Amino acid sequence: MKRNKPVEDYTLHDIVNDFGMFFAYMFKQMGLPDPTEAQLEMAAFLGRDDINDKMLLALRGLGKSLTAQLYVLWRLLRNQDEHILVLSGSSKRSKNFTNFCLAMMRSVPLLKHLYPSNKQRKAGDHFDVNGSKPSDSPNMFAAGIETGLAGFRATLIVSDDIEQPTNSRTPDARALLIHFFNEAINLLISEGTEDTQGEVVILGTYQSQESIYKELEKGGYEVFIVPAEYPNDESLYEHRLAPYLAARLKKFPDLAGTAVDERFPAEVLAKRRLKIGKSAYNLQYLLNPADSDDLKFPLKLKDLIVTDIDSVDNPLRYTYSSENKIKDLKHWGFTGDSLMSPKWESDERKPFEYIAMTIDPSGRGADETGYTIGALLNGKIFILSFGGVEGGYDEETLKGLVDLAVMYKVNTVVIESNFGDGAFMHMLKPLIEMRKAKIDLEEVTATKNKENRIIDTLEPVMNQHRLIFDRKQLEKDFGGAAKYTLTYQLTHMSKEKGCIKHDDRVDSLEMLVTHMMEWLDVHDSYGMQRYEDDALQLELDKIEKMGLKLFGNNLQRRGQLNFKNGMKR
Repeated sequence: MKRNKPVEDYTLHDIVNDFGMFFAYMFKQMGLPDPTEAQLEMAAFLGRDDINDKMLLALRGLGKSLTAQLYVLWRLLRNQDEHILVLSGSSKRSKNFTNFCLAMMRSVPLLKHLYPSNKQRKAGDHFDVNGSKPSDSPNMFAAGIETGLAGFRATLIVSDDIEQPTNSRTPDARALLIHFFNEAINLLISEGTEDTQGEVVILGTYQSQESIYKELEKGGYEVFIVPAEYPNDESLYEHRLAPYLAARLKKFPDLAGTAVDERFPAEVLAKRRLKIGKSAYNLQYLLNPADSDDLKFPLKLKDLIVTDIDSVDNPLRYTYSSENKIKDLKHWGFTGDSLMSPKWESDERKPFEYIAMTIDPSGRGADETGYTIGALLNGKIFILSFGGVEGGYDEETLKGLVDLAVMYKVNTVVIESNFGDGAFMHMLKPLIEMRKAKIDLEEVTATKNKENRIIDTLEPVMNQHRLIFDRKQLEKDFGGAAKYTLTYQLTHMSKEKGCIKHDDRVDSLEMLVTHMMEWLDVHDSYGMQRYEDDALQLELDKIEKMGLKLFGNNLQRRGQLNFKNGMKR
C-alpha cells in the first residue's frame, strides 16, 4: 500500500486516524529507512477497524514485533483509557516490548504527553499513560505467555510470537501454550465499552508443522500471510495469502518463486535456506506448515554425495548433481529417494586434514553402540565408516571400536556421555594406550531434544551437499535389518519424539557433524588455492635441491613467483 504524499506532509489528523500513516511517521522519527511495501501492508491490515480478531503471519525478520509495538502506541495515542495486554514468548521479550514503548513516549514529540506521571504506575512489565482514568488494570501490561494474569482486564490483546522453538517442541507443550492463550482471552472485555471494543491481534511465524497457529485459526480469525516468496501454488494458503500478493500474482503469474520484500532478495533467501535447511525455511519463511512427508521427513538421501573414497588422498572439489542417480545402489529410504554420485571431481587431490570417530554408547534399551568415522577435506565431511555393534561396555565391543579407530588413523574419538557418567571413555582409554595410538578422547553431553538436534544439525549440511559417503559402506548398510541401518534411521527421522525406535547410527552421525561444524566454513576455492601454493612450493624445493638459488619472495598469496633480482647459477 503506497501513500499519496510524503511523511513530511502528514497532518495530525492523518497520523491519528490512519495506522499506516502513523507507522510511516514513526519510521521517520526513529531514523529508519522508509517501510517496505510488505511492512506497510501489514500495518494497513492491523489498522482495519472492521475486523476484531486478526492473525498476521509473516516471514522471520519482516518486523512483526516492531509493527505490534507501534500498533500499541497508536492505540494509546487515540484512546488513553485502553487496557492492552501484550503476550510474548518469554518474560524477557515482554520487558523489551514495554521498554521500547516507554522510550518512544520519552523521545517522540507526538507521544511525550502519554509518558506516565510520577504518580502513575511504571515498571519493567507495565505502565499507565498520562491522562488515563484510574483503574485497577494498567494501560499496558506485557507478560510472558506462561505468566499468571488473574485480575487484569483488557480491551486489546496482542500476541507477539508466543510460539517459540523452546516452548513448542512436543504436543504437550503446544497444548499448554494454547491453554495459556485461551486463559488470556478470558481477560478480554467482551464487546468492549462505550469507547473501546474488545480485540485480539495474533502475530507469529510457524515453528512446527503442528503449529499452534493452525489450531488458533479455528477461532474465527482473519488471517493475513506474508511469505518470503510469491507461491508457486497459492492454494497452499487456502485464501489466507495477503490480498495484495494474491492480486499481483494473479496478474503476473511469472512472479511465482520470486522475493516478496526488497529487503530479502533472492540471494539472501538462498543463503537463509542453506543455513537453516529446507524444512525450517518452508515453515519460517514460506509460512507453509503442510504436514506432508516431504516436510515431516526432511533428511533426504538425494542430498548426499556418494563415491569411492580413497584412503590416501581424494579430490579437492566435487560438483553435485540431482540427476546422477545411482540406480544399482539399494537403500532403506523412502520410495522415490535416491543416492547420487558426483557430476564432476577435480583432478587435484590431497590427504585428509583431520579424522574423527564419534561413539553413541548403547543405553539400557535395545540400541546398539553406534559409531561414525569421518574425515575433513576442504570444507566437506567424508564418511569413511559407520555402523553399530552389539553390547556397550564389554571388552570385545571396546576392542573392536579401538581397532577401527587405529585402522582409519583417527585423531580424536568423541563419546556421548549421557549414559554411564564417563565410564565408557575410562574403559576405552587403556585399550588405546595399549595400541600406542596417538588418539585424543573427548566427551560430549547432548542436552537438546534428540530429534530436533539431529534434524537441525544434519539438514543444512545435507542441503549444502557437504556430506560425502563411501559407496562400500552404504552397500554394507543395506545388508542389515532395515531398522538398524543408517539410510532408514536418517530418512525416517522427524521432529516427533520417539519417531524411530533405534537411532544409534544417525545419532553418532549427528555427533560427528557437530564436532566438525566449525571447519565447514571453508570454501572449495580456498582449498584449491592452498593446493596450488603447496604444489608450487614443491617445485621450488626441487629447484633448490638442484643447486639453484632463488631471490625475492618465492610465494605470493595466489601462488605466483616474484623474481626481484632474477635467478643466478
